[in-house]
Formats: sequence, C-alpha cells, structure tokens
Amino acid sequence: MDYPRHGRPWGSAAQPHTPPPPPAPEQQQQSSFTSETPAIKLECYLTHGIPTVDTYTTTTGTIPSTKIPSFLSPYWSPPDQNPPEASLRLVCVEQEWGVDHRFFQHPINPAVHKALGLPEDYGFLAWKGAGGCGRYTVATAVPGSSSALPAVVYFFHRTSASSTVSLVLRYNPKIKQTLGYLLHTRRMTNYLKEILEGIQLGFREWQHALVVPIVGVDLTCRILTEKMNSAHKDLMAVELKTGYSAWVSGPRDKAGADTTNQGGEGVSLEGLARQLGQLNGDFGFLDVAIATTALRVDFILRELEREQREGGPLLGNENVSERVGLLKSRLENLPFHCAIKDRLASQQTVLFNLISQQDSSVNIGLAADSKELAAASKRDSSSMKIIAILTTLFLPGTFISTLFAMPLFDWESSSLSDVANGGHFWFYWAITIPLTMLVMGFFGLYAWYQEREKKRSVQRAREGTTGDFKVKEV
Repeated sequence: MDYPRHGRPWGSAAQPHTPPPPPAPEQQQQSSFTSETPAIKLECYLTHGIPTVDTYTTTTGTIPSTKIPSFLSPYWSPPDQNPPEASLRLVCVEQEWGVDHRFFQHPINPAVHKALGLPEDYGFLAWKGAGGCGRYTVATAVPGSSSALPAVVYFFHRTSASSTVSLVLRYNPKIKQTLGYLLHTRRMTNYLKEILEGIQLGFREWQHALVVPIVGVDLTCRILTEKMNSAHKDLMAVELKTGYSAWVSGPRDKAGADTTNQGGEGVSLEGLARQLGQLNGDFGFLDVAIATTALRVDFILRELEREQREGGPLLGNENVSERVGLLKSRLENLPFHCAIKDRLASQQTVLFNLISQQDSSVNIGLAADSKELAAASKRDSSSMKIIAILTTLFLPGTFISTLFAMPLFDWESSSLSDVANGGHFWFYWAITIPLTMLVMGFFGLYAWYQEREKKRSVQRAREGTTGDFKVKEV
C-alpha cells in the first residue's frame, strides 16, 4: 500500500517494505567496528552561485574509520569549492545484530566526540538499556578570533530494546552546519539507502540538523504501519479459525472452530494458543515502538517551536512543523489500527471458552464411560456372586467325592470296617492338618506385614502434610 505524498516530509512515494532477514550466526559473531571498518558517509552542500543560481551537491560513499574524526571536524571544508551556505556531513556506522557498543570502546571515539564538541562525560550514549532524546549547547571557537559560535548537539539514543538506531548531530545555526553520526543495526542496512536519499531531498528544502531524525521518524511510521497490517492479517486468520469475528460471514455455528486436537484439517486449540501468544508479544513490541517514536516526535516538535521563537531557519520553511505534526497524528492513531488490542483480548477470551468447552465435553465423555464401566462392573459382580454360590454349593460334595476316590479306601471290602485300606488313613490327616495350618499361618503373617506397612505409609504422609517431625539428637 502506498501512502499519500503529503504524509512524507521528503522523498518519493513510499514503497512496501519487506523486513530484511537476520544475519547468519557466523556473521553475528564477527566484530562490527575495527580500525579497518569502512563507514558510509553522506555530504550535502548548498553554495550560493553568482549572480543568483545556487548549487546543491550531494555525495555518498565510504570512509575509513580512522578518518571519521577529521571528516566531522567543524573546520573541515570540501575541496575545490567555495565556502558553502549550508552543509551536512553524516557518518553511518553499522553495529552488530542487537546491541553493540564497540564504536564507543574504539580509540577513535574520543576524537569523534571531541570534534563534535561533546563534554568528556558522554558515557550515557553507550548505555545498553533504553535511552532518550536531548540536546547540549556547545561553542565552536573561530580560528584567529577570540569569539565563539554557539552550536547545539542533538542526541537520539535508542529508546527501547527493540530500537535499532542511535543518532548524534551537531548543528551550528549561524553557518547552517550539521555534523554527526548514525549507528544502526544490520536490520536497518536495507533501509539505509532510502534514509540517505530522504536526507538529501530534505536538506535541499530545509538546511537543519532535524531533517535527519524527521526522515528517520517518517520511515519508522511506515514500517510500523506495515507491521500493524501484518499483525491484523495474522489476527484475522486466527479469528476465522475460532469462528468469532466480524470477518466471518454466514451462520456462526457453521464457521466455528473444530475444537479437536487430532491434527489433519482440524484446528488445534494448542496451536491457536501459541499463535495468540506470539501475536500478543509482537503487538507489545509494536506498542512500545509506537510510544517511543511518539516521544521522539514530541522532542522534535519542541525543538521546532524553539526555532520559531528564536527566529531560526524554520521561518523559511514553516510547513516542516505541520509535516511533523502529521507524523505525530499518524503515531497517535496507529495503536487503534483495526482495533488489534481489543481483538486480541477478545480472542483470548474466546480461546479460553473453547478450551473450557472442550474440557467439559471430555469430562462428559469420561462420566458416560465411567457410568458404563460401573454398570458392567455391577453385572460382573452379580455373575461372580452366582459363581461363588454355585462353588460353595458343590464344594462339600466335590471334597467328599475326591476323598473317597483316594486309594486309601477299598470299597470292594466285604465289611465296612475294612474299607480303610491297611489302617493307614491316619497318614492323610497327619500331613494335611499341619500343612494347612502352615499355609494359613504364612498368609496371616503376610497380611499382618502389609497392614503394618500401610499404617506406616499413612503416618509418613500425615507427618509430611502437617509438618510434624522429630529432630534427631546428635
């Protein structure tokens, strides 16, 4: 989606952005700033011609890191040119993926900040945490004169953990001279060309250091808008899966979510929960980025008002403050884009209800299965009772028939007294009775041991729950 031209302070119409891919792991481990590391430089000069034609020249290229201090010196002038009416010299230094402060630890860093006129205590620029915006008023000595020209140093330190750009600019309003450096991570490298082009176009219209942060804020607004559109599409996909959304057409019961976790074409509630969690995290970072960018815009507006009060060069281009005001309005309205925050909260509630319904369905199924199991157990119990009764009924007869079938009995004897064969029947009772008592005693001992262990387990559980314990004396 293209944005209206009047919404961009300077430059051509916006083109959709594709976020650059993260660097490879081996690239992340490399040092990002050494004495041999080249930096990107930008030079813009506006020179009054004779008699009336002005010349505006811009140059981009690379510069060795060892030459950065002299390049940012306020006394440096472009070769083979008349003294410019206005000038801008900017150095762009790439940092590691994430927070990297090797630039501040490098030996050339004190020389760079000395050239910009910063005091010795500038350690806050290397903070790994969130920074902010501010300004210093410094003075530049005039060679061969005892007077000094006042200058302002603007600081735009990365304002959150997700920010990628820090900016330091020195501006001399008397000679319209802007000097500074821009630190950016590799995520912003793909946007660097567009940033430099926007600065070149903007500096032609208004020769002021605030051109640089205004171009950066404009690009940030468009990137945030694209990310909000992406979040809206992702959230809409979740809403279509749950079936609770203004985007769902037709009866809601037909568009509802398939609350199964069996995979296939069904919607996994676990997967939806992960998607919503990721969307909430992404939107949280977007919300912070919008708020911190708005703080930068507020700082720029305050500086523009200061320029108006002091009669600075803004009077020659008064629509700058209106353009910045439009950026502020975009940032203020961006959090309400497609009601993403409220829709996220609504989908969290919907997902919780769907999971609760799924749990209720599972519990109902378990209850039905338990009821059927209880009925089956009851039927099995009745069968076992019948079997036990029949066994008890036939047990005496079975025992007697087995006993009489033993060879100790001779049923063919002529008299009943001779049935017990040989008078050895007493051996059966002499062995059976002690053996039966031994077996019963063994099982009785085993039952007693099991009961004692059960009581000990209950006691240990009670002591662990109530905290009752005894201290072992040494």
